[in-house]
Amino acid sequence: MAAALPYRYRRINLNGTLLRIASNLEPPWWFLKNPDDPPYDGLSYPFLLFLAEYLNFKWELIDQDGDWGLKRFSDHNFTGLVGSILSGRTHFAMGGVSNSIPLFNNLTASSDFIQISRITYLTLKSGSKIDSGVIFSPFDPIAGSLMAFSCVFTIILAIILRKLIKIQVNFPWFVFQAFLHQSFKYPTINWFGINFLIQICCWTGLFFYQAYSLIIISRLTDIESYNVISDVQQFSAMAAQQKLIPVMSEKSPYFDIFEKYKKADKIYKILCKNMKKADSHEDAIYQMIKHQHDIEFGNFSPVRNPSFYSVIGTFKYLNMFANRLGSQYFVYKDDIDTAFFTDYYGLLFRANSTMIPYFNQCIKIARECGFFVKWFVYDKPVWTKKFPELESMLSRLNQNRKLDNASSNQSTKLTLNVTHYLFDTYFICLSSFFLNVLFRPNLNGSLMRVAATTIAPWFIGNYKPEFVAFDGSSYQFLLFMANYFNFTYELQHDLKLELNKDLNGNYTGLIGSLLKGDSDFALGILPLNYPLINPLVKASEMIDITRLKYITLLPKPEDVYRTLFTPFDLQVWIYFTLTMIILLAAGSIFEKIIPSGSDIYWLMFSSLLQRGKYSIFQSNAMNLLIQLCWWFGFILIASYGSIIISSLTDDIRLAEPIMGDSGTFNYYFENRQTQSEVFEILSIHMVLTPSYLEAFRLMFETRLNKKAQQPVYATIGADVYLDLWTRTLNEQLFSAYDLDQSTIISEPYGMLFRANYSFIIYFNQCIRIARECGFFHKWIIKKYKWPPYAVVGLEQLIPLKQELENELFALTKRQMGKTLMLENVKEVFSTYLICLKFNTIIFFVEIIYIACKIKPRLQKLIKSIRFFNQQRISTSTEILIRILMLESFSKDDTTIVHKNISR
Repeated sequence: MAAALPYRYRRINLNGTLLRIASNLEPPWWFLKNPDDPPYDGLSYPFLLFLAEYLNFKWELIDQDGDWGLKRFSDHNFTGLVGSILSGRTHFAMGGVSNSIPLFNNLTASSDFIQISRITYLTLKSGSKIDSGVIFSPFDPIAGSLMAFSCVFTIILAIILRKLIKIQVNFPWFVFQAFLHQSFKYPTINWFGINFLIQICCWTGLFFYQAYSLIIISRLTDIESYNVISDVQQFSAMAAQQKLIPVMSEKSPYFDIFEKYKKADKIYKILCKNMKKADSHEDAIYQMIKHQHDIEFGNFSPVRNPSFYSVIGTFKYLNMFANRLGSQYFVYKDDIDTAFFTDYYGLLFRANSTMIPYFNQCIKIARECGFFVKWFVYDKPVWTKKFPELESMLSRLNQNRKLDNASSNQSTKLTLNVTHYLFDTYFICLSSFFLNVLFRPNLNGSLMRVAATTIAPWFIGNYKPEFVAFDGSSYQFLLFMANYFNFTYELQHDLKLELNKDLNGNYTGLIGSLLKGDSDFALGILPLNYPLINPLVKASEMIDITRLKYITLLPKPEDVYRTLFTPFDLQVWIYFTLTMIILLAAGSIFEKIIPSGSDIYWLMFSSLLQRGKYSIFQSNAMNLLIQLCWWFGFILIASYGSIIISSLTDDIRLAEPIMGDSGTFNYYFENRQTQSEVFEILSIHMVLTPSYLEAFRLMFETRLNKKAQQPVYATIGADVYLDLWTRTLNEQLFSAYDLDQSTIISEPYGMLFRANYSFIIYFNQCIRIARECGFFHKWIIKKYKWPPYAVVGLEQLIPLKQELENELFALTKRQMGKTLMLENVKEVFSTYLICLKFNTIIFFVEIIYIACKIKPRLQKLIKSIRFFNQQRISTSTEILIRILMLESFSKDDTTIVHKNISR
């Protein structure tokens, strides 16, 4: 990680100097000393490795036997951890350092600190006001005025330059000429102009997306009305103004600190003055929700801007309450920007230590690199439910739209995610060449040692007759990386996935191979939770063969007609019509004020719709008009594609079977509800079935039920099993989603590296490029032998399957074509690109014809190409090809072009 840091930071090199670090060898310094110990994520240890690599020093941990050093024999003689620092036996202290030590001990100075147990806050969300038209009008009046002013200023500047610079090549207006039409002096500009137009459209869209994505998201979620507080200074300022009332439990370990040091610290003083006390954390949560409930339902006199309560506490308690009651109801942030008092604990130095500014700078760099973004605390407090009315009050607030429910606007948020993916894909495609040339290390055939296990997919073949034989995708990906980075590899087999140690205290197996440097990285099928429970390695972005996907039955024809053919609402069409009218009106006024004999100033408006003075303007105007129509259609499809799909699946409920004792639901969803909003939403609305057989039965019976409006069910499962079931039943009955962008779960597993491994950034980039190249698109299952119980279950599904086949396959081919219209859109765009290629060929052939005057021979060639177009392309596209073809030039135009080519 350190190798990828910017050079602008000042950095000292300690040249391998040994630093002695005072610590108490308890969690998080080592992993699971006793089975009853709570497992922490060991963040302090990876951060120590980060510091050691960045500042280039060696380290030694000095155990203080649990003595923090708060006692002293004299005014200058401390014991334990503090005493080792002041005496010079250790350079600094690191680990689970109490946040009260810097305040209690006036002989030490503290730097920026990070600790696993942090103080943060929790507040209720306010009611959301979702604007249904925000996606289509994300620009506020100020932004629109700036864009309009920029356009007018550019036009005026171009006119002034044309008047001052007396040249005949129209240099000031070259940009507009090159982008929008073919110059009669330089005929090749047109084709560069089309390319530039496409580039400008896409890059302008990318710029607007990056500039306004936060505005769009904030408008969708009404985040400005939430009680989001950026830092502790703003928190204390709102408390001083009585806009915020902090609440803290008297049993909190930080309550005594607030009381004890309120005279020494201004922030403590402000918070203590306006703080409400609670008997417990549950009581504090109850007071906050009860206060909001009373405001909304009349127990308080109505005020315009009432104060709101905010609970202060430790991370693990607030995290527990937010997840148990519903995190969608609370404003709860888990990052450095909203953590309280991060400047008071984590590292300790001697007073005026010369290393403090360098370590401070290193911590700032680590923050910017996202080193402290994720925190995992596994020991959960006990849920006692002393206030059962909490859930009923939250439910009433939510039903009356006083709280924002994340599931209500989930489809709209997913629309933004799809748009983000489209722009990122375009950006990666454009920059892949530069990434390959500039940011791709060439290892010149160096040997990379790869740690591997004995589990498939390392070989291709039948593992056992009753099991699935995978296609060895991890092995193929290793070949892909070896070719991409130009390295050779050596596989180290038979390494166990374990966290055991030998007699010397060193890790064994795959982890030991990584830490000792016997292998550079590990590749293969790794447990899903392996990077999380292991504190000694840092997980990069990973890929695994076993992924989760979902399948649904084909939609009913009436649903398709209603959604696919009317995706655009009235607001969009009115907006587009008004835009065209305003452009035409502005163009007409501009032509009246500044008449242009050569159609230069009028070109941006008139060349689209009418013939200019020169005959070639008509064909180019039509060409540009077709270009704009196609690209406008592409933007609409990109913007509304996910809305169309979501309208088909508005009422989807997900059915997922549990497989064995450690089922898929427990393995993927239940333990990760607090880490991902997607996991949380799916877990709430999920229907659990005991087997895949029951899941498919539920899908079939619900679809065939004609009595009432039934929800559409989708089955989530491992891709290997869903693919097996759909192929066995009938693939034509299902819509399967197995692309990287539509895979529900993208888990961090598949590759493991040593902490701060210098090649992580390059391997991550390689994985992204592999995704964009479609490397992970197809997954093959070669053989599977059904067990006896599954054969009996399949026989029970046969009648339901036949009835569903009779319903779906009774449709005509034309109706099925309409059902799959979204897929046909891709074919239409492919046809459009083929038309452009043939149009380019015809253009150059006609240019050669004009220059060389060999009309009889080239006429046959042109006719043969056009005949080939008519045979190759569909009849609906033939009209487009004929419009795109350039008309024959007149005699005068031929002379002009001939002179230019000769020149």
